[in-house]
Amino acid sequence: MWTAAVLNRPRRGAGFTLIEVVMGLAIVLGMLGGLFSMYSKGNKAAAKGTWRVNAVKQQRLALRRVKDKLEKSSYPSLIAIDDYHELSPDFGSEAYVMDLGEGTPSPSSPAGIDQFDFKNEGEIVTFYTCTPRQEFEEFTNPIPSIPGKAEKITLSLVQTGTTTNSLALVLTTAVADITRSGDVASVGGFSDEFSYPPIVNNVSLVSIGVDSRSTTREKTVLEFSVECTDPFDGRLRVTETAKAVVNVRVKR
Repeated sequence: MWTAAVLNRPRRGAGFTLIEVVMGLAIVLGMLGGLFSMYSKGNKAAAKGTWRVNAVKQQRLALRRVKDKLEKSSYPSLIAIDDYHELSPDFGSEAYVMDLGEGTPSPSSPAGIDQFDFKNEGEIVTFYTCTPRQEFEEFTNPIPSIPGKAEKITLSLVQTGTTTNSLALVLTTAVADITRSGDVASVGGFSDEFSYPPIVNNVSLVSIGVDSRSTTREKTVLEFSVECTDPFDGRLRVTETAKAVVNVRVKR
């Protein structure tokens, strides 16, 4: 039988105490924090992977373009069909050789190779690609001549931000006509320089390696390397390299 004391005792409510509520919130917040951390790390890993893929793709496309230009490097020349010979330029001239910029000699250059590193804004290399001027016998050809073209190409590093890896590789061109002056091919005035949009972004280093004897050889192999650094994680770097046969001497 229930006593009066038991019947009159106050009953506990059906809700939770403050301590239980706080502990429950702490558990929920801990779980949410863990999920957010996993999500954030997954996003960062995906971003790094995306940057690496895009950087390598951009490097390879740019180096393919640079290699194509380098392998077309040449001196201005004139082909006189009536004399059945090509009037070549003076190879002793310094005017149309490949000119390297103010790079820093690399201490790790292999024997017999001169390697230069470019880490700052400025010109890397300047060279020329030329299509010969052609002259025909006037009495057998209604076109007396086909003008030759000389293209001046400059590769430079341009600052696009405030950090070291905010450099961009830029290609600049200018063109001029090749004319005849006696038995010598001469080049007229070049047009205004035209700069293409950056061909590689986030560049931290450009290296050029050439044979130590390239200053006296008209044909040599040049190695062109581009290193890019992730702007959000300086530890992540990708490097691509291309080799090209150049047809002029290299001055440095």
